[in-house]
Amino acid sequence: MRLACSLWNVAGPRAESEARRLAAAGVQLFHWDRSDGSMAKAGGFTAGQARGIGRQVAARAEAHLMLARPLAEVETWCEFCELVVVHAEAADAAAACARIRELGRQPGIALSPGSEPRPGLLEDLVQAGAELDTAVLVMAVKPGCAGSQFEPSTAARLTSLAPRALLGVDGAMTLERLAAVRQAGANWAVSGTDLLASPNPAAWLTQASAL
Repeated sequence: MRLACSLWNVAGPRAESEARRLAAAGVQLFHWDRSDGSMAKAGGFTAGQARGIGRQVAARAEAHLMLARPLAEVETWCEFCELVVVHAEAADAAAACARIRELGRQPGIALSPGSEPRPGLLEDLVQAGAELDTAVLVMAVKPGCAGSQFEPSTAARLTSLAPRALLGVDGAMTLERLAAVRQAGANWAVSGTDLLASPNPAAWLTQASAL
């Protein structure tokens, strides 16, 4: 399973020290969140902040842009992220994904609880036979609400979307829930609260990797 660590809860002065601690424990991929307040509370990281911290810890990067119009920013994020996720609700989601693909990175679409993409959006974004397929990230909590209650319909939603080359889940990802979403078809997970709070993040990662 692809495992990514989100630092949404520690965005600010502590972010770099936490990134160093987690990278030393074995985190190889950081999931950088950015929100303009349209789909979640404003917060997260700018591309410059994320790139700077990533250079300090020599880790891979992916971005989650909770922006009403992500197209204006995707080029900057594609400079250092291998995957850039935008929300299905974004007005220019399709154009943003096309641009991400043009830049040689993998595009992704995030689905918030209770929201549905317009009919045909996911199919339109997937190029049959293309090397870079559109990833899908299912939000298991309301965007920006780290540590909140896990949405019980998440497993069913994952099952309805599987199989996909990259099908992920973000929000309230404990080790126990990782096992459940893996069975539902997820092959990618983003964890923040549970991983950061673990007294032994190296052991957490070892257990998660074995799923």
